[in-house]
Amino acid sequence: LPDGISADDFARRLSTTEQFELGVKAGRLLHKIHLVTPPPKEIKGDFDDFLKKELLSLSAQADDELFEGAREAAQYIEDTLSLVSQRPQVALHGAFCLRNLYVDKSGAIGLLPLETAAWGDPVCDFAPMSENFSYSFMRGQLKGYFPDAVPNDFFSLMALYAAAYAIRTALFSRDGSLNESGYGKWRAQRVAKDFDSFSCKLPAWY
Repeated sequence: LPDGISADDFARRLSTTEQFELGVKAGRLLHKIHLVTPPPKEIKGDFDDFLKKELLSLSAQADDELFEGAREAAQYIEDTLSLVSQRPQVALHGAFCLRNLYVDKSGAIGLLPLETAAWGDPVCDFAPMSENFSYSFMRGQLKGYFPDAVPNDFFSLMALYAAAYAIRTALFSRDGSLNESGYGKWRAQRVAKDFDSFSCKLPAWY
C-alpha cells in the first residue's frame, strides 16, 4: 500500500456527507484516467463488434445456478446490445471501487497498483460501483465525473456493462479464477440487486 490507507477503511470512518465528498474526488480521478486515449496502432477499428461479441459470449454462459438474477442479466445484455454503437476507446482502470483506491495523509485519493488496466468504453469503469458499501460515495463519484449532468444514455449503458460484470465475476468465481469463490457470487448478486434483477436501468443507490 502507498503512503496512506485503504479508501474503503477510510470511508467507513466518515459521515455520509464526507463519503459523498470522497466520491467526488474519486469521480474526478476517474475522469482524468479516461482522458488518456490509445495510440493509433492500438485503436480497434471494429471496436463495437468486438464489444458485442464479448457481451454475447458472457450472456450465453449465464444460467440459473450462476447467481440469483443471472438469467435476467443475460436477457438485459441481449435486449440492450444496440446501445453499443460508436463507443469511445479510452484508458480503463478495470476495477474502480473503494477497495482498489487509497487515501494519503493529505486526504488525496489515489490508485492501488492493479493488473486490470485496459483500453475500452469509459462507461465500463462504472460497472463495479455496486461493490462499494456507501451509496453516498457512489452518488459523489457520479457528481465528480459529471459535474453538470449525467448523460441521458449513461444508466442504460452502465446497466448493460454491470450485467456483464456480474456474469464475468460469477464465472471467474465458479471456475476458480477468484480465490474467494463465495465472495465472487455475492458480488454478482449485489450488482443484480442494485438493478432489481435488471428490470430497472437506474441503480437503487441513485
